[in-house]
Amino acid sequence: RLVMDPLILVQIPPLPCMSPSHFSAR
Repeated sequence: RLVMDPLILVQIPPLPCMSPSHFSAR
């Protein structure tokens, strides 16, 4: 679970960055 904890945290930031909303705002 310790290894999955950081994985989820690292995936949360990239999610919004890659989201279509981010591209639209740019």
